[in-house]
Amino acid sequence: MPSSKNKQRSETRSLQTRSAIFLAGFIVLLLVWGWMNWTAVPSFEASDKALKTIDALFTAINSHDDKRVATCKNQLGVHSSNGELSHQAMIELHKCCEQAVSGSWEKAAHRLYRIIEKQ
Repeated sequence: MPSSKNKQRSETRSLQTRSAIFLAGFIVLLLVWGWMNWTAVPSFEASDKALKTIDALFTAINSHDDKRVATCKNQLGVHSSNGELSHQAMIELHKCCEQAVSGSWEKAAHRLYRIIEKQ
């Protein structure tokens, strides 16, 4: 017959195990939530004119054309200031432009494609 002391130890270990499992589950959920928010793509909330400019930007990036990227970037800034494009989308598109003109054309194209695809 197990002693009272052994039974108490067993219950304490069981409680510790359940607490550890709960904590691990909570941490996993927190990490998943953080990853989903970190990789979330902003909504364009864009007018038709802004969407055409975004398409032109994609073409400019794939063509490795610095001048067209700069033109599209400026036009997107106009769309953003006119409320035709969300501020968050403008920030992300600006990053694509900067990445492209710094020489990472392929990475910029993939990044912009991912943004467009998630809309």
